[in-house]
Amino acid sequence: MKKSFIVCFVLIALFIQNISGQELGDLYTTRFFSISVPRGWQSIDIGMDFLQINGPSGGAFPPNMNFYNVDYSGSVSDYVNVIMDSAPKNFSNFRILNRSAFSTTAGVTGEKVTYQGTMGTRSIRQIMYVFPNRRGTGIIEITGAVPISEGERLDATFDASVRTFILR
Repeated sequence: MKKSFIVCFVLIALFIQNISGQELGDLYTTRFFSISVPRGWQSIDIGMDFLQINGPSGGAFPPNMNFYNVDYSGSVSDYVNVIMDSAPKNFSNFRILNRSAFSTTAGVTGEKVTYQGTMGTRSIRQIMYVFPNRRGTGIIEITGAVPISEGERLDATFDASVRTFILR
C-alpha cells in the first residue's frame, strides 16, 4: 500500500511538472526584470518600461498580462491598499476575491490580489501581483486580466508565469 502511494505521488508530481513546462514559453527581459511568458502569447513593448502580453483571443477580449514599473515610496501593502481603495471608482460591482502574500521561485516576495468588476461594458477578473523594485524606489505591478466568463481558467498560468519573475 505504501509503495503504491509513493509511485502515485511521483507520477502526479511528474505530470504537474510537465503541465507547467508546457504552459510557459520564452523568457522576456527588460532592464528591470525578466519573466517567462505563457507559450503562444504575444509580447508588446509599449515603451516607458511597460510591457503587455496578449493571449489568444476567444471572446470579448484576449486574456492579457500588463507590467508596470511605478515610482512609489511606500510599502507593497500600502500600494495595494491605495489601488484597492480607488478600484471602485473604475469598476462597478467591484469585489476583492482574495488577497495574500506571493513569492517567486527566485525569492522575490510581494502580494497577490484577485478581484473582479465591470468596467464599461466588460466584466473583468484580474489578478494583481505587486513587488518592490530592486532599488526600493518603486513598485513593479503585474496584472493578469480575463473576462469574468473565463473564471479561474488562467489563474494557474498567471501564477506559473509570475513565479519565474526575477528582479534585475
